[in-house]
Amino acid sequence: NMQIPKVHGRHGGISYCVLGLDMSGIHVNRQNVQLTLPCLAARHCDSSRRVRTHHAFRWLLHSFGQMGVAASDLLRVEVTSMSVEFQQLQIHLTSALFPETRLAASARASGIAVSISLATDQT
Repeated sequence: NMQIPKVHGRHGGISYCVLGLDMSGIHVNRQNVQLTLPCLAARHCDSSRRVRTHHAFRWLLHSFGQMGVAASDLLRVEVTSMSVEFQQLQIHLTSALFPETRLAASARASGIAVSISLATDQT
């Protein structure tokens, strides 16, 4: 389970609390995942150079250092068009207009985008 802490707030005179947000129902299509190694896109980088897998990371760090590429540009993963289904939501509502109400619900969120960058500290 990938539980998200409860979400609570107030809107239009109604206080709400949403429980049961679980990201286990996330859907990702492979074609919506993009991995970027900025070194390979840099014009000074010799992308034709063949390196062994266990030396690739060290070679990338070295190449970045020679080109002056920022450490934050080491590796980037971007995922778009993700969706997630929440099957067992619990919603608590309170207001001066009605008694405390508890609801069970399900929901779907779509169009989610995530960008993750891998950086190293070269100091």
